[in-house]
Amino acid sequence: LRQGGQPGASDLFLMVPRGRFAGLWIEMKRRDGSRHDVTDEEFLHIGLALRMGYQATWCAGSDEAISVISNYLAQIGGE
Repeated sequence: LRQGGQPGASDLFLMVPRGRFAGLWIEMKRRDGSRHDVTDEEFLHIGLALRMGYQATWCAGSDEAISVISNYLAQIGGE
């Protein structure tokens, strides 16, 4: 692995519980990226994270990721 991570593991992890979620995983893609840029391994990781009680998604660019993170942190019920 070029960057030393686990194959398919999302790029960002926010270890902050909010609402019914234990944390937030985000797979980052280019701003002009599409669903087709997400690998099978990345989708498997997102699915596993969802089943384990995390919020997980992929984002096309930093603006989308900032929006997802802001909405996540605004949820009631965090520690």
